[in-house]
Amino acid sequence: MYYINTLLIHPNNLKFRNKFVNQFIKLINDVTVKLNYKHNLHIINRHLPETVKHNIKDYENSINYDKVNNEEFDKHISPLNVETLSNFLNQKYALEKIISLSQEEKEGDTHLYLIVEDDCIILNDYIQNLIELLINPSPEKWDILSLSYSSSNLNNNLTFENIRELQNILVGKEAYFINTSTAKKLLFNLETIKFSYRVQLSYFIYNNPTLKAMYPSKRIVLEGSKVGFMTSSIHENNILNYNSEFIQLFNMISGKVSMDYKQATDIYNIVKHLNSPEIMHIYGTILYKLDKVDEAYELFIKAVDTSIEQGGCINNRSELLNNAINIHGLRKNKNKSDIKSKYDTMVNFNEYN
Repeated sequence: MYYINTLLIHPNNLKFRNKFVNQFIKLINDVTVKLNYKHNLHIINRHLPETVKHNIKDYENSINYDKVNNEEFDKHISPLNVETLSNFLNQKYALEKIISLSQEEKEGDTHLYLIVEDDCIILNDYIQNLIELLINPSPEKWDILSLSYSSSNLNNNLTFENIRELQNILVGKEAYFINTSTAKKLLFNLETIKFSYRVQLSYFIYNNPTLKAMYPSKRIVLEGSKVGFMTSSIHENNILNYNSEFIQLFNMISGKVSMDYKQATDIYNIVKHLNSPEIMHIYGTILYKLDKVDEAYELFIKAVDTSIEQGGCINNRSELLNNAINIHGLRKNKNKSDIKSKYDTMVNFNEYN
């Protein structure tokens, strides 16, 4: 008998994501029933940000921000905000749960363990790919199977590809299968907190060259907070890597293409329905650069409100919040030159997480 044990990280403060979580659960249930799998769902919401903040001294001895003498990884070492630490601890608890569940396995059964975050989306176009994977999951071929990737060279049949041939630092950790023995090794590695979970998982893979870190050749999931379906709950500044319209606006800000009001507005209108704070922010920044201060102000205020509604990460490192505060000051003072604005040295979007 095949079992899928889904460990879904969904802090109950992120109520905006409930509809996406429910859709994901229904889809997994439907697919597993169709394939005669037994599906066990475990919601992980043990370490809420407010709880972590209250108990922050309990984690101080586990945190070590010393460099690792690897430039690629060292540049990702910086103090973690409470939301990122909460996510790290929930991922760690999911691994602990896997080890506990594995002790109940019966001989002859095959158990797959899938860790999923609540911004994980499976589009209708990808359902058949998921089915194909579960028809022949081949757990002997992988220790970790990341669903954050797909291959550009698609064959008719789904294959397993080596993550190490792509990059050292994973693009995401919204969904991945992991076997029990690897979960134990990874859990031991997580006793010292040095990076965000995504980078620490990457560093674990990097330092274990015999580990079979793979990905399926066909796309199965998308990270919804990188598309614009929801804002990021752990990053103050978030790039929508999988949203082509956002990237086009990003290219205007970064100077890769010229800044044009009509073109930017046409692009924004295509994705306006997503109600994405990240898209509002970057379009508002373009409006400011084009001296349309009032329009930019209204959009920034809406972006902040929407981010709060969606459980976004708003703190003193948030460029959205800082830019909204600064533009508010500019509007109160008619002479812009009298105001020291963060826009004068605009945020480098390339440094976003």
